[in-house]
Amino acid sequence: MIMDRAKEIELLAQCLELTRDKRPFVADGEGLIPVADYLDPTMYEQEHDQLLRRSMNIVAHSSQLPDSGDFITCDLLGTPILIVRQRDGSARAFLNVCRHRGATVESRDSGSCKRFTCPYHAWTYETDGSLVAVRHAEGFPTLDVDNTRLAELSAFEAAGLLWVCPDPLVTNGRPDEATRALSAELERFNSPDSVVFAKDSKIWNANWKLIADGGLESYHFRILHRDTIASFFTDNISTFELLGDHIRTILPRRSIVELAEQPHGQTAGPFAIDGINHVEGKFRFSRSRRSDSIALVFRRFRR
Repeated sequence: MIMDRAKEIELLAQCLELTRDKRPFVADGEGLIPVADYLDPTMYEQEHDQLLRRSMNIVAHSSQLPDSGDFITCDLLGTPILIVRQRDGSARAFLNVCRHRGATVESRDSGSCKRFTCPYHAWTYETDGSLVAVRHAEGFPTLDVDNTRLAELSAFEAAGLLWVCPDPLVTNGRPDEATRALSAELERFNSPDSVVFAKDSKIWNANWKLIADGGLESYHFRILHRDTIASFFTDNISTFELLGDHIRTILPRRSIVELAEQPHGQTAGPFAIDGINHVEGKFRFSRSRRSDSIALVFRRFRR
């Protein structure tokens, strides 16, 4: 389902009221977080193995795989991933690991091919992961070629985003209701018609939650972003809404007050809420106490 108009007007009205009153959106009570939550190695391992690795992670934008045979590779939470556009237009994800001796099948970051050939012993796979050629097959009398294939990972594509679960033991990695609802909303931002404008990767020596926390509040805008975007926004004004495991955060621009005199039917839809013309998709994970943060910027070109 797409965000209905009533919900959109409700969010706009809430942001407009907060902006006019210069009143931050404050929770009912103060919350304190133990420092140990960011330093405890046991807690981190639990988060890594039971939360992050067993979740669907955004790894790419659909525009990165425009044609059949196009592929990208990446490391996702320690798992080597190979994502390939299929002949039927779908995208499938596999462990980028040969079933013979565990060598990396595809070493390039991206490209296009009709088949994948392992550089170690030349075992060859179709783009659907099936094994099609084995050199000196007589040396593997018990090998069932027809039923041997690259290990497939749970994956789905929605709103121009490719989601993958890096744990091969998770076989039911389909979008839940909240993710489907969120994806439907992203459709309104023309996310499927966007292209990757820029790609960046950075590594910080920090717990992954510290980096995620920074994207959940606007308290830092006036100070940290004073030389860039701070002037577009009122100080510490934002609101949020929980969507299952997701969070919708809204930072109204100062110009939202200009909407007050406009009929509801003439507002600019979701872009009236934040006034930006791009959508940022961020996904984060960490190893030990180090945190990797990758951001893809999907530029929305106006027709």
